Amino acid sequence: NLTELIRCNKKLFIDTIGLIFTYEKTKWVQLKYLKIDRIIKKETKCLLYVSKYKSAFIIPRPPAESYSYAGILHLAGEPWILYDYANTKLKDTRRKV
Repeated sequence: NLTELIRCNKKLFIDTIGLIFTYEKTKWVQLKYLKIDRIIKKETKCLLYVSKYKSAFIIPRPPAESYSYAGILHLAGEPWILYDYANTKLKDTRRKV
């Protein structure tokens, strides 16, 4: 999972075939908290829509109903990866990836 890899503070990992690789964070990206507009449940996944963007994020299951904001990492100003959820709007910040 790319989000878990980005969140982790370790550098060495083992891939799916058993090879060790190094992941070093080198780039800063914006983390913006956007209001969750709607969630559409499908058979095997969910589509999460946030304010300001037409495209959906594909997620394996819906977030808890208490969450009303999604933290989205932005690469070159465009939404990239769903990073986390929040009950209230948190301050926009940045993360090293």
